[in-house]
Amino acid sequence: GVLGVIGVAYSDALPPAADLETLALFATQAAVAAESRRLWQALSSGRDQLASIMASTREGIVLIDTERQIAVANSALNHLCGIDVPTGRTSLSHFLASWGESATYPESEWQALAQGLEAVATGAQEFANGQLNTSAANACSLEWTALAARGEGASDGGQLLVLRDITQEKETERLRQDLTSMIVHDLRSPLTSVLTSMDMLFRGISGGLTDVQHNILTVSQNSALQILDMVNILLDISRLEGGSMPLNLGTYALEPLIEKAASRVVAIARDKQIAIQYDYAPTLPEVRADGDLLVRIVQNLLDNALKFSGRGAIVTVRVAREAHDGQQPTLRVSVHDRGIGIAPKDQGKIFDKFSQAGERRGGTGLGLTFCKLAVEAHGGTIGVASAVGEGSTFFFTLPVA
Repeated sequence: GVLGVIGVAYSDALPPAADLETLALFATQAAVAAESRRLWQALSSGRDQLASIMASTREGIVLIDTERQIAVANSALNHLCGIDVPTGRTSLSHFLASWGESATYPESEWQALAQGLEAVATGAQEFANGQLNTSAANACSLEWTALAARGEGASDGGQLLVLRDITQEKETERLRQDLTSMIVHDLRSPLTSVLTSMDMLFRGISGGLTDVQHNILTVSQNSALQILDMVNILLDISRLEGGSMPLNLGTYALEPLIEKAASRVVAIARDKQIAIQYDYAPTLPEVRADGDLLVRIVQNLLDNALKFSGRGAIVTVRVAREAHDGQQPTLRVSVHDRGIGIAPKDQGKIFDKFSQAGERRGGTGLGLTFCKLAVEAHGGTIGVASAVGEGSTFFFTLPVA
């Protein structure tokens, strides 16, 4: 674009060529000066905007240059780390050492932060994240994210470390877990007593029952059993999360356990005229697992598939070997339905407690959480592949015996 115009008027003939060259040189220098000023103003504006963002955000932000020096750090970082973070020629290692002197985080979490920063710095990972948890009154529990900073043309621009205070979130989660634990323990005993009393009535301890009385008592018993089942799932989730649930490990063939799980939901399948089909790979090895937990995992996944399938649909259970590439061999169990499916934005949260995705509502939102924790307790993984309107496939892996 045009930056400006220089006008020169002569009363006589055209000036000598040397004067014209001088004039052109002057115009060029003036244009360079004007462009430099414009760029400087743009740079200053961008710098001021960045400084404003850095100062106003509650996240701690530190930019580490390619020489592993602290280039920029905001005031929130000082608060979250509990130290004054110097900039300039301060090295990342010096910053971590100074922070570590006052930190009360577990050694494993501290090492994970250092390893994450190293992995991003060397290009082994684009980003890394984790948590630093503490119960100290004068310190914050933090969530950290390290990611590569890219310069112009995707060149290496160092890395960015972002810290977020999750102390309040952790406290809220702890209080919720305490409340859940209290409710579970306080409900379980009276529910058991209620069910025992109902069983005694069914057995005629107080005399025979009329048909109306029998029907009313049956409805009450079924409702109480549903509540007890929810209480037991909450208790199991609490134990699995705390690592205190014992696993009664044994060696099992998967086929009988899967069909035992299917027998527990056959009434639901029959009511909706849904067929449950099995697709087993030949000569499957056995797995080492807690048989009862494994049956409950498959039962939950089947119940989930039946719930969101239409009348006359087909639900398929498949078991196949996983490619292990020299790792521990595993089997992959999948439950496929042709139901309503799950939107991509919801797939990442359906294994969270009390989470219900989109149209997939109903129930407590605890079954998939239990499945995830129980599978992971066996050293396996769980996931979902789904498309809206095309159905879902929930799958998990288990190490072979």
